[in-house]
Amino acid sequence: MATYDPREKLRAMFPQEPGRYKFSDNDAIATMVFTRELLEQRSAKDRFPVLNLFCNWTVHTELEGSATGYRLLAKVTEILLETDDPSTRARLISEQLSSAALRRQFIMLYSENDIPTLIFESAAGWVMFGSHLFKAVLGKPLAFPPSPDTHPRAGPIYSEMIGIAGQMPSKTAMMLKLETGYPDNPTRIHWLVGCADGSQVIGQYMNLERDPDFSNESFWDGRVAMIRGPSE
Repeated sequence: MATYDPREKLRAMFPQEPGRYKFSDNDAIATMVFTRELLEQRSAKDRFPVLNLFCNWTVHTELEGSATGYRLLAKVTEILLETDDPSTRARLISEQLSSAALRRQFIMLYSENDIPTLIFESAAGWVMFGSHLFKAVLGKPLAFPPSPDTHPRAGPIYSEMIGIAGQMPSKTAMMLKLETGYPDNPTRIHWLVGCADGSQVIGQYMNLERDPDFSNESFWDGRVAMIRGPSE
């Protein structure tokens, strides 16, 4: 009996030849499902934390069971407590959800498993794929569960976060989600953090790519594109 191999599913979705890709929202979700299976099969979740987070985020309506998500909220809490400057906060929080790191981790994981990476190496391809992928996570809260202090996985991370907050536990980040409409642009992504005291902190989700071919600020443009390959 043949052993199930998610690599075969991914190779079929990403042909080696430059050809034209046409992706849908469902294709992006399927990609993340098969990628999640590959990460599990290869015991590689810890090596690809941003990719693993987005895989889990894609397949849940609300992500409350992710240790990676809890650690992200703890880091966001540190950022909120350490700076009041909106532009600095936007940059630092965007770094934690880095589309640049996500793209690099796709390329590394797929390269190691002989899966074509053409779509991620083309700026047009990445914008096209990303426009579908980010629609799959928009509006989905990444959050601590109710009573996080007694939760077996969330408890230790939550306690550490409260310790970092010190005299300001009300400002701990309990929830984070991505939404569109920043500030009034219907296609621009922003992040929204819900704090323990019910307040919210909002900032622009920034594309922090260092490669000039991928550094277009309007990473999210709401369009479904088609590409030929890196030479376009």
